[in-house]
Amino acid sequence: MSSPNHHSLAQPLERQLHQLHLAAILDIYQPTAQEAADQQWSYTHYLAHLVNEETARRTGNRLQRRIQEAHFPLFKELADFDFAAIPSLKRQLVLELAEGHYLPQAESVLLVGNPGLGKSHIAIGLGLAACRQDKRVRFYNVTHLSNELQEAQANHQLPAFVEKALRHQLRTCKRITPQNGVVRYWIGVV
Repeated sequence: MSSPNHHSLAQPLERQLHQLHLAAILDIYQPTAQEAADQQWSYTHYLAHLVNEETARRTGNRLQRRIQEAHFPLFKELADFDFAAIPSLKRQLVLELAEGHYLPQAESVLLVGNPGLGKSHIAIGLGLAACRQDKRVRFYNVTHLSNELQEAQANHQLPAFVEKALRHQLRTCKRITPQNGVVRYWIGVV
């Protein structure tokens, strides 16, 4: 894969890869070229390997962005939830919700129960599952959401705030103050 004019081509190639935002290919094309030459890969195999690596990195980066933009207060996976502790909770239903079929239909999910039963765990787990399906998610504490809305209104930016919030395909709102000892979650899709 290497030729006598390899070094004269490297600088313009790297500039073009940078310009095209192909960071993974930029990082690996030289060592991969050596591996391809050593193992006698075809040009198509070499190119496919570079494109697969670029795609994998972009997918991973997008997932990390989705999770970061969701503002989860902590990370809780559904796989770690102790369904045996709450026998009345239908495990299969929660796992079906994690598949995200309710998202395209814009259906809402309401989690209601006493404090300490795992509503936060389930809400965050469903949000993480939606992020992995490349959905835009936002986790709101209702008190913080109220403050953000008031601040946006005071700064004459309420329409922009609402427009941005509506871009999320899944919004989770946690009501902090229990009402009659019951904490409520609303997982909404619009």
